[in-house]
Amino acid sequence: MQFNVEKTIPKIKSMEAKAMGGLLDYEDRWKLFVSMKKVDKDINFYSLRPLTGELLNFIDGKRTIKEIADAVGYEYGVKIEGKDFLTFLLPLKESGFITFEIK
Repeated sequence: MQFNVEKTIPKIKSMEAKAMGGLLDYEDRWKLFVSMKKVDKDINFYSLRPLTGELLNFIDGKRTIKEIADAVGYEYGVKIEGKDFLTFLLPLKESGFITFEIK
């Protein structure tokens, strides 16, 4: 299923989502890193954990995936694409920790 990052609003369903920091295994985190590195050369693999933690902190049930990616990117001085944040969110959605609402 395709999601439009400009219209999809993530919502925390379970606070465990924040505690877990995501469900990507090492290989998936590496793929995410490679994708993000193509957009911003300053991204490094070890910055993913704090970035993804902050992305989760910005989920308020009002902001879209793109708005959250832009805000966190601005805060950290890097470019984060909504599609990369979506890649990180999908396993959390599939596991029931978050839901999506389309605006």
